[in-house]
Amino acid sequence: GDFRLQSSEWAQTKIRLDKDVAMLRQENNSLQTQTRMLQSLVDDRDLTIKDERDEKSRLKRDLATVSHALEEAEVEQNEIRSEKGMLMTRLEKEERHRKDVEEELRVTWQQLGDLKLRHHADDIELKKLRKHFKELNERFRQQEKSYQLLDSAQRNLLAKFQHTQQAHAVLLEQLDREQALRKELQSDKDVLERKLRVMTAEHAASSQGLLQCRLE
Repeated sequence: GDFRLQSSEWAQTKIRLDKDVAMLRQENNSLQTQTRMLQSLVDDRDLTIKDERDEKSRLKRDLATVSHALEEAEVEQNEIRSEKGMLMTRLEKEERHRKDVEEELRVTWQQLGDLKLRHHADDIELKKLRKHFKELNERFRQQEKSYQLLDSAQRNLLAKFQHTQQAHAVLLEQLDREQALRKELQSDKDVLERKLRVMTAEHAASSQGLLQCRLE
């Protein structure tokens, strides 16, 4: 009876233990499931942290790239501003040059208009000069005829002048002889006048002496 009782207790203990083992197994399975879930959550969190770290690193790289690009853009913007200033200066210079060219062109067109007017006036003046030249040419021809007549008359006068010059030379020669003769006559006259004065003085002295002798 004790063996049966003991067997019954063992059976009950075994059943209870089986139940406890089953419950422990169930709890273990539940714990394993929770552990796997927690591990999955941890793994997911680690992946999320890793992704966040990667994203943070990527954001840092992007930020550095953006900062570098911003610096380059700032440098490029300064270069663009400088180039814009240079282009504005060049544009102003080109604008002044364009205005100067337009002014020169305007002056040139004005000068061209003046030249056209002068050309027209010169053309009219040239026609007048040609007409005047034609008249002068005709007058020159007439004067040429007159000159030929005058030249013939001049040659005749020259022949007469040469003849007159020869006669003049003869007259000059006669005049020289007459002047030489006149000088000789003047010299003879001077000698006679001196002799006359001497004789007059001697006659006066003789007359004075004779008068004194008579008075004595």
